[in-house]
Amino acid sequence: MAISISSRIRNAMVGLSLTLCVLFMALIYLFAYIIEDQVFVNQIKFEKKSFEQVTTTSDWQPLNSNIKLYLTADELPTMLPREFKSNLLEQEGIYEFFDDDYAMFIAHFKRPNSGTMYFLV
Repeated sequence: MAISISSRIRNAMVGLSLTLCVLFMALIYLFAYIIEDQVFVNQIKFEKKSFEQVTTTSDWQPLNSNIKLYLTADELPTMLPREFKSNLLEQEGIYEFFDDDYAMFIAHFKRPNSGTMYFLV
């Protein structure tokens, strides 16, 4: 039984369409879960550099209005679980927190000139 040329073309087009759909879904996944996080991390690092250049905290205003400065762990948002706060205080770095209602990046740093800790959320 011979396969007609039109059915071969149709099968090739369906296969190509499915392959392109899978490739596009993989790129969307890559953007949504990897690149998106890196955008927020880069924003926090940029704000960190600008904050560490000022001499007093009252002189500093973040360029991104969504980023907030907290000078002590007690000032951090109250929705953070106690165990998350304790892990946050153990080591400097940028942490991601999310639950059903909130999603945020929390950065714990120390000022290089004074050694005092601060948080960018």
